[in-house]
Amino acid sequence: MQNNNSDAKKGVARAKFFYSLAATFLGIPLTLVRDFHYKPRLVKEETFIMMSNHADNYDPVYSVLLTGRHMRFVMSDHLTRKRFFRFLFSFLASPIVYKREKGSDVLYDEIVKNCQAGVSIGIYVEGGKSDNGETGFISRRNAQLVRDCGCALVTCRLKGGYLKAPRWADNKRKGPVFGEIVNIYTKAELDIMSLEDIYNSIASDIYVNAYEEQRKNPHRYVADNPAQSAEIILYVCPACEQIGTLSTSGNKIRCDCGFSAETDDYGFWHSDAMPFDDIVRWDKHQKAVMKKLTETVRGTDCFLFGDDEQVIYALKNGNRQLLGENGKIRLYGDSFEMLYKNERLSIPVGKIRRVSAASKMNLLIVTDKEYYEIHSRRVRSAVKYRVAIRYLQGKEN
Repeated sequence: MQNNNSDAKKGVARAKFFYSLAATFLGIPLTLVRDFHYKPRLVKEETFIMMSNHADNYDPVYSVLLTGRHMRFVMSDHLTRKRFFRFLFSFLASPIVYKREKGSDVLYDEIVKNCQAGVSIGIYVEGGKSDNGETGFISRRNAQLVRDCGCALVTCRLKGGYLKAPRWADNKRKGPVFGEIVNIYTKAELDIMSLEDIYNSIASDIYVNAYEEQRKNPHRYVADNPAQSAEIILYVCPACEQIGTLSTSGNKIRCDCGFSAETDDYGFWHSDAMPFDDIVRWDKHQKAVMKKLTETVRGTDCFLFGDDEQVIYALKNGNRQLLGENGKIRLYGDSFEMLYKNERLSIPVGKIRRVSAASKMNLLIVTDKEYYEIHSRRVRSAVKYRVAIRYLQGKEN
């Protein structure tokens, strides 16, 4: 146990020093630059696990300002691909890197080991920034994680981050971000709560729908070309229901069928051709369209959609190997296909263990043996592949 404690605490003292330095000299300037509004609430518990929603790259900074405490954040492996950033993050923050090829069990054990060694953890339990402005899926396993960590639980709610910096957008917006600590559950309180109670508390405490918040308390989020690249998340036309036919420029989104909509400074979308005005409801509509489509082709070799001009990498032990700079990807009812150089690699849908979208539009495909990262030379949606593959596998989104 002593060796485990020593491993978990490696780099923590250095990270605490840099956190303290940054809080002293950068805390106030950052809150002004980011227009961040919050009421700090000092977390007195010696060790805790912080869980929050996630919409903005600055969320870890906001979480530290809210709690006034150091914590090791769980970070996605795609953020550490480049050696310089891997060194920088490791030296300054000593994060826990989630390596997808090793699976979630390894990450789970690493978090528990740190908490049991007295190192507090920060985790954004959706697994990534929100695509549509609403808090996403939260695994019930997080309740068991809290129980196994044997420490306090801090829940945070961050608002405004999605509209200030949409995951899909080319340009950031001018506008406010708000943060609050919703609850601090002591270990004693958690010990008498059921796993269902812990899960419901997490899900309720961190839930945010950016558009419902805007309806209640509107704020302007101003940017040049505010619709630019929205087709990264909006992949189904609400008029003709075709996939991948939308394009954007300025404050407008258009389809080949003649459909068009425009967005305003409050993040809402306006068109007489659709019955909704926000991305949350648009996303639910397009998922319904995708689910219906995949149910008709599941298990067949019918073509769904694809994209050209793809940069395809294979990853092993965190290192990338370029397979093709001008590749193609195709999704069928029974397989996902990559074409590069003179190679054609087909992966049965059932063999895909994890599919996700990283950064703005990088597609990550993980099987039991392989890990692929697919970038694009042109604007295209990675989310549509994640949603379709999960439906083809009989899963929900």
